[in-house]
Amino acid sequence: LKLFTDRQDFRIALGIAAGLAWQAAADLVAVYMDRGISPGMAEGIKSAQARMIKIEYRRLEAPKAADGRDKPSRDQD
Repeated sequence: LKLFTDRQDFRIALGIAAGLAWQAAADLVAVYMDRGISPGMAEGIKSAQARMIKIEYRRLEAPKAADGRDKPSRDQD
């Protein structure tokens, strides 16, 4: 079962290529993990590792505690 049309495949490939080209000037790669890591993101992570670019794993939303409240970040005491 193919989930994407050829046009979508082209756009995805173009986005990945643009991200990889941008890495040449990057000091840091930020990986937002709220919705998981896609195959394209995994490719970008591997490329950043090969180029020895620092990688930060981030979330847009704070992780939730078991009771549903936001967990404090590590920098908060």
